[in-house]
Amino acid sequence: MFRMQDALKDRIAAGLAAVLCIFAAGCVFSPGRRDMARLAKNSIDKKPPVILVPGILGSILADRRSGHVEWLRASQVFGIAPPPELGFRIDSAAAEDPINVKDDFVPVGIVEKIPVLPGIYSSDIYGPLINTFREMGYTVGDCDFPRSDEDAFVFHYDFRRDAVESAGELARAVERVRDTRSDPGEKVMIVAHSFGGLIVRYYLMYGGRDVLDKVYAEPTGEGADNVSAVVFMGSPHHGSLALLQFLLKGYGAFYSGQLISSDEIRSMPSAYQLLPCPSVDCYLDYTNGDRELKKYRDASNHMFNIYDPATWEQLGWLPRLWREPNHRAYFEKSLARARRWWDALEEDWTPPEHLRALAVGGTSERTLGRGVLCKNKSNGYEMRFQLPWSDPFDREKEFQYKIFTPGDGRVTLESALDLPFAQRLASIALHDEVHQDPAVLDNIILFLLGDAFLPYTYDLSSGSND
Repeated sequence: MFRMQDALKDRIAAGLAAVLCIFAAGCVFSPGRRDMARLAKNSIDKKPPVILVPGILGSILADRRSGHVEWLRASQVFGIAPPPELGFRIDSAAAEDPINVKDDFVPVGIVEKIPVLPGIYSSDIYGPLINTFREMGYTVGDCDFPRSDEDAFVFHYDFRRDAVESAGELARAVERVRDTRSDPGEKVMIVAHSFGGLIVRYYLMYGGRDVLDKVYAEPTGEGADNVSAVVFMGSPHHGSLALLQFLLKGYGAFYSGQLISSDEIRSMPSAYQLLPCPSVDCYLDYTNGDRELKKYRDASNHMFNIYDPATWEQLGWLPRLWREPNHRAYFEKSLARARRWWDALEEDWTPPEHLRALAVGGTSERTLGRGVLCKNKSNGYEMRFQLPWSDPFDREKEFQYKIFTPGDGRVTLESALDLPFAQRLASIALHDEVHQDPAVLDNIILFLLGDAFLPYTYDLSSGSND
């Protein structure tokens, strides 16, 4: 009992320390109001509709019966309240098809801020992005119930569910927004963050259709027909090794412990769809023990296959629960569907000429770009996400660049910017802050609306103004 009380005191103390750090940082580094938004507000008469799509974990989830918010509350983040139970129940229906997972949680909004000290201080999440459009004179509404007097809309979705299902919800949201416009042919603009960008990318190529069960997924561009411009902020177009870490170890914050357990994340179809893209070779081989890191190839010259259940079995990544029949079937089908998800996204597709795109990626943080396959003490195999040895600094630095690469701390720069049809913008913002960074937000304004209020075309791809 006393140990539990001491642990609670320690957790509260850590939470308060984090609050003070965040508050101090906000006092010192809080950016001022930007002139670009006001310039746009005073210069644009007709505002084209824009839809804001958050990343994974960026939507508020509530119990449909009680209305109680389950994700996200400040008390959970700082370890004061128990973490939410976000995992799906894996029954025979879910084992038959991962799309069948269900519970009583529904998306009810976007996480604008977390009230750290209610009424005194809040930690911004998507608030600065939404407020930027308010500063531009936009009236912000909800995609579920859009009105004709609104012109910026937040799209919230259940980030745990299958990405194609979320793309279908986005397709219906776009239609609802367009139905409110006086011009039935008016197109929307979309600004998406992280995983939201992959959902938008699928929507542009296939609309709301589920093509993952087809032998050949032919992109029709039916979603792109409804969109004039799209911004991808920190979207992992190659997937992310961070999701593999979360699947294996769970997700949490340093001052609250584990927020979402590994078993909960394994029950989410979307988690598998964020694993590294199958065509990207991001695994290094250290199985020979001679301190030579090279790209992994097996005896048949095959790449390391994270989408093969046998790989997970070999590496000991399947706990006892996930070897039971229903869980094993669910896991295998989720992996197979995730592989088809990437196959669909990588199909050749030429966007229509009217569609403009901007990809934003971070450069300021060493970001995990490769995993290291090595042998463990029992002569089996394991995957590590750090250097597999302790060595003098000179030797360690020699291999750092092979494992870590420039990025935003979650998504590598290469993964964020590798979109052939998009202009590219490098940022110094971290992954969870790119949608708050004043410089990024000003560039988004210029990209989306610059032609309407500036006497020149702003070309981010060439770095020059014409």
